[in-house]
Amino acid sequence: MARKIRVAVAIVLLAIAALTTWRLWDYQKTSAAAEGVFQELRTSAAGETITGETGDTYALPSVSALREKNSDTAAWVYVEDTRINYPVMQTPESEQFYLRKNFNRDYSLSGTPFMDMRCSLDSDEIIVYGHNMKSGTMFADLLQFKDAEFFQAHRNVYLATADGVRRYEIVAAFPTVAHDEGTYLFWHDQVDFAEEAAFDSFADALERYSLYALPTDDPLSYGDRFLTLATCAYHATDGRFVLVAREIKSQ
Repeated sequence: MARKIRVAVAIVLLAIAALTTWRLWDYQKTSAAAEGVFQELRTSAAGETITGETGDTYALPSVSALREKNSDTAAWVYVEDTRINYPVMQTPESEQFYLRKNFNRDYSLSGTPFMDMRCSLDSDEIIVYGHNMKSGTMFADLLQFKDAEFFQAHRNVYLATADGVRRYEIVAAFPTVAHDEGTYLFWHDQVDFAEEAAFDSFADALERYSLYALPTDDPLSYGDRFLTLATCAYHATDGRFVLVAREIKSQ
């Protein structure tokens, strides 16, 4: 009897192992297929070439060309020296349309980064959401900014639009949770600062919650514009990790 039980347990464990292996293989295959779509976009719609902090050059896709393929394209975001290099979609009538759809509007577990429905490219704060994939794709690299050394060495974010490429400098990074009004809503509550007091409240909250000190050589000031990237994190239930970058003003 005991031997039969051991055999049955062994069979169950083998079945679990086989199922786990298959799921991992299927996940990796699905993730690779999703990245294939984005890689094609990176090379098929050549746009402006930028020179990064290290002197390396990067060719960002043409947003105008991408819009000819999909009119939902709002921009293209690239965080220097990371795997965050994706189109940004926007569907105001259905904000989360691209939560599980790729650029071609086909189902995809990875989805496609998308802009908050309240935002426009003229907003004081542009908020973009993306998945944190176990494969390390999409916005998973945001969590590398938990490391102070990585944060200090990777400060540039580029947002390509139909009108040109904007450069941003990362000024804050912090973990939070999706439904805690004390830490969540201050960066999500409004996308335009109609009054200086609203901006000051935003800046004060950034200073309070960021893992790192805000710039002191060029302090945040009313009139600054921001790009905020957010993804899921697993330090807490409904955890999020948020990166806030300030647009570098043209000289």
